[in-house]
Amino acid sequence: MHVKEWILNHLPTRDRIRHSILHKVLGRSIFSRDLWHMSRRSVSGGLSLGLFVAFTPTIPFPMILTTVGDLCFRVNLPVALAACWITNPLIAVPIYLMAWRLGRWVIFGLPWLEEWLAVQVLAGSVRSFFVECMCPGRI
Repeated sequence: MHVKEWILNHLPTRDRIRHSILHKVLGRSIFSRDLWHMSRRSVSGGLSLGLFVAFTPTIPFPMILTTVGDLCFRVNLPVALAACWITNPLIAVPIYLMAWRLGRWVIFGLPWLEEWLAVQVLAGSVRSFFVECMCPGRI
């Protein structure tokens, strides 16, 4: 049995969802075919959304944020929810610590980048640099 067939066999049925809290809160939008369809686009989008939410510091709300994002972007709901479970309270601290160390290595471990940032700090243009990173083309 292929992975796709196994996943499709283990997904909840419409009747089971109809009697759940999920249906009462989200209504008929939870039955959209886009949320349950197994295609390259929907699975990759669900994985991307779930991992993005998993690595944001929103420890108590990742499933809620993933579900809301899933309804907005119309990607695979089960894959997105499974991907957001990568970080849980037990392993969140080591994951965030490794991400911080990687970022620190990228900024301070590369000599040319450290020198460039020092020049930017001295020139007083660090704030505009970070604003430009957040909203390109708006300055």
